Amino acid sequence: MSKLINPGKFILFFLVTSLLFIQACDKESTDESSRTTSGKNADLIRDVEGKVYINAIYNPSEKAKFRYKVIAETVTSEKSPVTEDQEVVSNQTLTYFYSQEVDNVTEDGVATYKMIFDSIFVNSNVKFKDSVVTEIYNSNIQDSVYNLPDFIQYNALLNQSFFLRVDKVGDILDVYGLEKVYENIYKALGDTLNEQDKSMIRESFGKDAIKGIVQNQFQLFPGNEVTIDSAWTKSYETTLLVFPVRNNLSYKVTGVNEENGNNVLHIQADLGIDFLNKEISEQGAKYTLNKSEAGGSGQVKFDISRGCIVYKNTKTNIELDAKLSAQGQSLNSLQKLSTNLTVELLQ
Repeated sequence: MSKLINPGKFILFFLVTSLLFIQACDKESTDESSRTTSGKNADLIRDVEGKVYINAIYNPSEKAKFRYKVIAETVTSEKSPVTEDQEVVSNQTLTYFYSQEVDNVTEDGVATYKMIFDSIFVNSNVKFKDSVVTEIYNSNIQDSVYNLPDFIQYNALLNQSFFLRVDKVGDILDVYGLEKVYENIYKALGDTLNEQDKSMIRESFGKDAIKGIVQNQFQLFPGNEVTIDSAWTKSYETTLLVFPVRNNLSYKVTGVNEENGNNVLHIQADLGIDFLNKEISEQGAKYTLNKSEAGGSGQVKFDISRGCIVYKNTKTNIELDAKLSAQGQSLNSLQKLSTNLTVELLQ
């Protein structure tokens, strides 16, 4: 294939799409849930003539402590002339352990969390033909992998406290207090950076990057009361590969019951992905989407009494058959992505 075609746009960079679907629900939910309204935040649930109304908001107690385990599994594959028409499959599993403490809650319901990552694990491999390349990172073991450039940011983040501001419907408003993290990155790079370099690092690994990880923990609620079997939707636009898409999220409340003395809300969710434009021209090249299949589903358990996610699991599956054309030449690329995200409250 001539070098006149730049296939870079077709190299898989789907990792960010694990954030396409950041809200969901629980397979153990049932329409025959008990309707207890005892304990903390009992006023958020009311029963009117047999119909249960739930004010689904985050209302944690000040000084409340939470510890989470998050597992993000991503499998991608590509088959194109770039890969010699052989399928290249990449697997990556990231595991995060972190703790949070509610520093304060304002009158309008904005909670400030003090947060610390204490362990991060990465297991990745790439399979091509008969060969497999594997890389394992363990934040608790300072081996040769630990010092690789790809993991400098993880090393810098470990055991450094910073803060989140989260509103009562679960949206992270701000991430701040990352100065020590940046200092660790600068030091790992030899303290030879100029101010422009430092600014680029703060931008690439700033509050948006942290928010992208931690927002998975928070279910976004509609901001009004919900009832059993009620539903709401949320849509937003983003880009998948080079194609603009609209993500349509739909949610359904399937039950509220008592678990370990607390009131737990069960929600069911589905993700639909609409491609807004299947033909994109950019820098003398044309990208055409010939065929696509995309969607997702998930489950969430939300502890209304404590104001926290107990369990969440979301899955996405995307398949694309696309063509790149430039200067009279063309190539086809078949790409697949599947993600499986699990958030578990440990204590």
